[in-house]
Amino acid sequence: MDIQSMPYCGQRKRKDLRAYCLDTVNFQSKPELRWILETPYDIRDKAMNDLLKEYKSNCAANRTNFKMKFRSKKDPQQSIAILSKHWGKSHGEYSFLHKINSAESLPKQLEYTSHLVINRRGEFYLCIPEPLEIWAEKQGPLFSENQEKV
Repeated sequence: MDIQSMPYCGQRKRKDLRAYCLDTVNFQSKPELRWILETPYDIRDKAMNDLLKEYKSNCAANRTNFKMKFRSKKDPQQSIAILSKHWGKSHGEYSFLHKINSAESLPKQLEYTSHLVINRRGEFYLCIPEPLEIWAEKQGPLFSENQEKV
C-alpha cells in the first residue's frame, strides 16, 4: 500500500502507516534511505504518532485542504520523548541520560514517558510527569474515624 493512496480523514490506521514508514525491510533495499535506520525505532514511532494526531485534529476541525510539513530545525523549542523503558540504560542511544548533571536529583526509575526539551535560550529541561495526588471532594484533609477534629 502506498501512503499517497491512503484516505485522509479517519482511515489512516496506525498499523498500515507503521508497516509502510517504520519497518526496516522498506529501507534496506534503497541505499538513499538507509539513514532512516540510524534513527532509533522509538523516535520514528513517536514521530508517526504525532503525524496521526495532527491528521486527527485537522479532520476534527473539518479542514479538507491542509498540508503536513516537517518542523523547522530553526524552531526555537524542540523536544524528544524519552520512553520510561530507556531510562537507566548503560549502552545505546539513551545511555547519556543517567549521566546528566541536574539541579534536582533524578529518579532511579521513570513511571511514564518524559520529554527532554531545549528552549530558545539553549537551556535543557527534562519534563518528568508524576502521578496525581487524590484529594477529598472538598480539598480538605482526610480524617479517619479514630481521629478527632481539632
